[in-house]
Amino acid sequence: MKFYPQREDLRQDPTRGGPWFNVDVKVGGRLIFSSCGNNDKPFNRFVISKEGLFPIIQNIISYDAEISRNQNLVSDIAQTINNEKSKVFEGYIITHFWLGSHNDNTAVSLVNLLSVADITGRSGGWIEAMLMRIVSRQGNGAMAPDTRNFVISHLVEVGAGDSENSRYAIHLLALFAGAGKVDLKSYVDEEKRQRLVTNYQKFDTKILSPREKSEFERQLMIN
Repeated sequence: MKFYPQREDLRQDPTRGGPWFNVDVKVGGRLIFSSCGNNDKPFNRFVISKEGLFPIIQNIISYDAEISRNQNLVSDIAQTINNEKSKVFEGYIITHFWLGSHNDNTAVSLVNLLSVADITGRSGGWIEAMLMRIVSRQGNGAMAPDTRNFVISHLVEVGAGDSENSRYAIHLLALFAGAGKVDLKSYVDEEKRQRLVTNYQKFDTKILSPREKSEFERQLMIN
């Protein structure tokens, strides 16, 4: 086993402090070692001594093996996140999608996550980025009309709902409106429009470009 000194780790990976950062090494203690990618880079390794994290990491390893054999498990991912109630597991799921194929099936799974799962802020940002990339595809890789309708309809439902995920849905809808990817009037009735407007008024519009803001407000008839 190679050991990368703490000081060298900090130089090579100052944001995370290297694989041995905050590891409690003691006689009789247990550790989990992980290595991925290029083994010559210490930041592709991590070492964990907090035994409270061991069960969820073992669950992730088992789940990863299962999902590689049965992709149908993807449809149940949102409920699995809620059942696990772990940011570690949530991070694994988001990374699974980020490293995979960004296709129509991915878009359906991601919008289902926003519809059902309790998503944290960092994961919400990754979901936004992936959905924006998929919706923006053109040519032969363009999203199928049925998939687009499914995604937009679900985003409208989430954006008009009461969950914390409404902010991610509203942000995405504003991005799509600004890019000319959606006409919200085709997806909302008056009740949904009013609920979207109410949630939008709580939304931090500073993160929107002038075009995104004006077009979203125009489509929802916000004066």
